[in-house]
Amino acid sequence: MFASEYCNEPTQQLEQSYIGSGNRCGHDPKNPAWHKFKQPAKKNKLPIIVQKLIDGIRSYYYAPYEVMPTLAGLSGSVNKDGKLRKPRTDGCEPTVLIMQAIFQFTEFASLRVGTPLPNGDFINRYCDEIAVVSGLVTDASTSDNIIPSQRFWRGWEKLKESGAFTVHKIYRTIEGEFETKADGSKAPKMRASCAIKTLNPDFLVATKLITYAQLNALRDFCSEKLTKLKQTFARKNPEEVDAKQALNRLKMRQVLGGSAKSAVNKINKTAPKHFAPPAHSAELKRQYGQELAAYAKQLSVEHPDKKPSWIREQARSKYNSFEVWVKGKV
Repeated sequence: MFASEYCNEPTQQLEQSYIGSGNRCGHDPKNPAWHKFKQPAKKNKLPIIVQKLIDGIRSYYYAPYEVMPTLAGLSGSVNKDGKLRKPRTDGCEPTVLIMQAIFQFTEFASLRVGTPLPNGDFINRYCDEIAVVSGLVTDASTSDNIIPSQRFWRGWEKLKESGAFTVHKIYRTIEGEFETKADGSKAPKMRASCAIKTLNPDFLVATKLITYAQLNALRDFCSEKLTKLKQTFARKNPEEVDAKQALNRLKMRQVLGGSAKSAVNKINKTAPKHFAPPAHSAELKRQYGQELAAYAKQLSVEHPDKKPSWIREQARSKYNSFEVWVKGKV
């Protein structure tokens, strides 16, 4: 599973592999390494349309401008005849493998990359996990220490730049630990958590592998399935569900400054500006985004003839700002 994918480093198997590519990484343009994608075994089969995305995204390798035009045209290079230059196949291969892994891990009700839990929590997937499934890790990787290859990171950044998905970084405070700032003042020490990665629905539809109608139907199907799981969990664990709801309400009041001695307010005042708010504040923003997206989806179904810009304007006019939304929840 941890086969070499680090093109800039020689490997012992290099002499036995194809070395005709320019960077001598073993890539054979005529035989892309689709076998590197390690699709995890699941108890239940993936929806047919999701498997279609996983299999169909390989067509980018053969017709990049037809499948992912924003990715294919990132360099902006043109040939002498003025036509856009086709991306190198050794660059197309890892982006396809990464997208296959992302499709495998995506929870399509919210389009987030990860696994939803019946209790309402969500497990975001690390890039390490995505790299393993895509087969883009270094020879030095082990089951306890996964090291994504440079091909993975190059492909990842290209996909993010092309609009395939967004990445929202999350930072948490480490209780009892502080760091000294440039001006000599003390600030709570922050540690990065697994970032929230969300697929772009427009990017998906632009691949011509799925339509807006099919995507909406898939999201509704996944949402209904997840709702049933949550309802079943709530019936079996009412105390835990009520306690979580009560805790969220308490945290909302803390965010609004309901307690003068609130540890939340102290952290917000002292935390570096480039860091995100505490975890529960990020959770509130996630809930706000989910409601906004759900309403936008409803509008797109009710008004299929309207442009996306109109949908966004209507959704924003109803939900206003995040601050107004939070106040209405308390």
